[in-house]
Amino acid sequence: MKLLHRMLGDRDRTPASRDGAGPDFGREPTGLQALGTVQGRDLPVVSLFSILSFICISCSAVAIVLFFRQVAIQEIVEFGEYSNTALAEVSLSTVRPGTIQFLSHTSLVKREQLAAVTLPSDLEHELTELQQTRAVEQVNIYNGQGWVVHSSKPELIGNDQSANPDFRAAMTGKITSELVFRDAFNVFDKRSEVDNIIRTYVPIRLSAGDPVVGVFEIRVDANSRAEHAEQALIQVIVAATLIMGLLYLVLLAFVRWAEGIIDRQQAQIREHACTLEVFSARMLQNQEEEKKRIAFDLHEGLAQTLSAVKMNVEAACHQLSVLAPGRPSAMEPMVQAVKDAIAEVRGVALRLRPAGLDDLGLTAAIQSLCGDVVARHPGLKLELDLSLVDADFPEPLRVIIYREIEDAFRVLESGASVHFIGVELEMEDGRIVLIVRHDGAVNEGAQAPDESWLDAPRERALLSGGSFQVRCNRDGGNTLRASWLA
Repeated sequence: MKLLHRMLGDRDRTPASRDGAGPDFGREPTGLQALGTVQGRDLPVVSLFSILSFICISCSAVAIVLFFRQVAIQEIVEFGEYSNTALAEVSLSTVRPGTIQFLSHTSLVKREQLAAVTLPSDLEHELTELQQTRAVEQVNIYNGQGWVVHSSKPELIGNDQSANPDFRAAMTGKITSELVFRDAFNVFDKRSEVDNIIRTYVPIRLSAGDPVVGVFEIRVDANSRAEHAEQALIQVIVAATLIMGLLYLVLLAFVRWAEGIIDRQQAQIREHACTLEVFSARMLQNQEEEKKRIAFDLHEGLAQTLSAVKMNVEAACHQLSVLAPGRPSAMEPMVQAVKDAIAEVRGVALRLRPAGLDDLGLTAAIQSLCGDVVARHPGLKLELDLSLVDADFPEPLRVIIYREIEDAFRVLESGASVHFIGVELEMEDGRIVLIVRHDGAVNEGAQAPDESWLDAPRERALLSGGSFQVRCNRDGGNTLRASWLA
C-alpha cells in the first residue's frame, strides 16, 4: 500500500513536477498524467476572462465613442456650411446694389488709404442690422484684387487676402464655405482665432452672367452647435459605459456559473482518476504477489518434488546396475529428463520472480539480469551505470524498476539490429530516473522493427504513478526515460 500512497501523493502534483524529463524530452504529460493538466489550471479562468473581457469591452466602447464623435463632427460641418451658405446668399442679395456701388467707388483708392473710406449710410445700416438680427459674427468685403475694403473689425481693412484659396475660388464664381471645428475632447486640437466659426465666401456680381467684381464674406459663430455636440457625446459615453458595464457583469456571471460546472466535472474526473489509480496500484501489486507465490510454489513445491523423483530414479538405476552389472538400464534416460524438467521449472520461477531481487537487492538483481542478457547475446555491448544504492529505492518501486529494465531488453527481440544498450539509474531533482539507450540500425530492405515491446514498459510506468517518454536517436534506436518521485 506504500506504492498506492506514493502514487496518490504524486497525482496531486503539477504536471511539470511529475514530468522528470530533461531538456531533450517534452514536458507534455502522457496517459493518466494528462488529468493533471485538466485539474491544475495555471491561471484562474474567471480572473483571466475578467481582464480580457474588460479590455475588449473598453476598446469597443472607445471605438463606439470615437465613431459617434466623428459622425457628429461631420454632421456639424456639413449642416453648418450648408446653412451658412444659404444665409450668405440671402444676406448678399439685400446689400448687393450698395456693395457693388461701394466697390466701384473704392476701385481707384490705394490700399493704404482704404481705412479712411467710409461706407454709405444705407449700406452701413443694412450690414449692422445683418450682424444684429442674423447672429453674424463678422462681415468682410473684398475687391477684385483681394484687399479688404470693409470689415466688421476695422483693423483688418486694407489687408491683402489675394493668396487666400477661398477668395480665389469665389473670384471664379464658386461659393465656398468652411467650418473650423475645435474638438474639446481632442487634447491635440489647439485653439485658434477661428475656432467653431463658419466662413462663407460669395462672389459679388450684378447678375449670373456678369463678371465677379469682389467677394462677400460672412462669419457665423458655431459654438452653440459645438456645445450641443459635446453634450451628445457625453451622453453617448455615459450610455455606452452603462451598457458595456452591464454586458461585462452578465458575461462575468455566466463565466462564474460555467466555472462552477467545470469545477464539479473536474472533481468527478479527479475522483474517477483516483479510483483508477487505486485499482491500477492494486492490480500491479496483486500481479507481483501472484507471480511471487507461483514462483515460490514452483521452486519449493514442484521443483522439490521433481528432485525427489530424480533421487529415487537414480537410486533405482543404481540398484539395477548392482543386480545386473554391465547391462544398460532403461531408466537412465528418465534421470536426464527429470533433470531437464527441474531446470525448466526453476527457469520459469526465476522469470516470474527473480530470487536475487528479494535476497540480494535491486542493484544485484539488475547486474545479474544484465549478465544473463550478455550471455545470451555474445555480440552485444552493454553499459550499466548505477549511481544509486538499494536504500535509495522505495520498496514498492524496486520490482517496478526491475520489470522496466527487463521489458526494455525486449528490443533485442523486436527485429532491430541492436549492438549497444546503455542502462542508467540515477537521482534527478528528487526523482528516480531510469534511462535506457540502444542503437537500432535496420539493414536495407529489411522490415521495420516491431515497437509493440514499448507498450508494456509505458503502461507499467504510468500505472505506477511515473512518467514515460521515448525519443528516437539519430542511429535509428530509441532512448527510453521513466521517472518516479523518490
